[in-house]
Amino acid sequence: MSLLTRLGATLGICGARVRIDVAGPSQYRGGEVAGTVTLAGGAEAQAVEKLTVDLCEYWVTGSGKNRTHHERVIERCVAAELVTATPGQEGAHDFTVRLPQSARCSRRREGWILRAEAHIAMAVDARGAAELKVLPQPEILALQRALRDVLGFTPLSWQGDEPVVRYTFAAPEWARGQIDGVVLAVFADGSTVTGNLELNMQEHGVGDMFRAMVAMDRRSEPLAIPRELLLTKRGSPDPQAAAGHLYRALAAAGITTARPA
Repeated sequence: MSLLTRLGATLGICGARVRIDVAGPSQYRGGEVAGTVTLAGGAEAQAVEKLTVDLCEYWVTGSGKNRTHHERVIERCVAAELVTATPGQEGAHDFTVRLPQSARCSRRREGWILRAEAHIAMAVDARGAAELKVLPQPEILALQRALRDVLGFTPLSWQGDEPVVRYTFAAPEWARGQIDGVVLAVFADGSTVTGNLELNMQEHGVGDMFRAMVAMDRRSEPLAIPRELLLTKRGSPDPQAAAGHLYRALAAAGITTARPA
């Protein structure tokens, strides 16, 4: 091997390469992310001290010239140690990392990324990355989809950068005489989904209008639902099962529904 080729490998120009693949681009909060890191040899054999995968959270603040990218490592996994990147050969190494139960959900300016790195002595380290789309837990999605698809509420906005996920909905036609809308605020941990269904009550008189002016027209119904009751047998969100719990919360708040609970 020529000195020029050896120098290029040392500088990372024609050295080892790293590729990272995950089972699926979309992942649930609190879930295990499994994948493989593929180490491909370059023009010259290189000794890799270790092959690591970092689970990184990122978010962007500001805009324009004041735009700042923030990133922090939440977990590091060592996929392999003391391996050789051989020219013309590839080696795949499995890894797993776990997303926090309160992981921020992916949005346009915030989310998660996996960063793989081959640590090579006396040379530029080879790196690779893969973006992750992090969703709320499937039990939370079951409640969100039940409000949208079964009860007919109209989604307005949502917030998933804090432990409690919040969905804001406008009321459907059948409920507009009673409420203006609801906010579903829930958190999934352990064996239970807990939170509240916050109702923005409809004003029907001067007293109600005054209460609305001082934000006293809100009513909150607590939710505490075993997670298993919100999933299908395959572990996917079950909006039909979730709808029954939401109908009961509405009924407890005095909201009559046009559909059986």
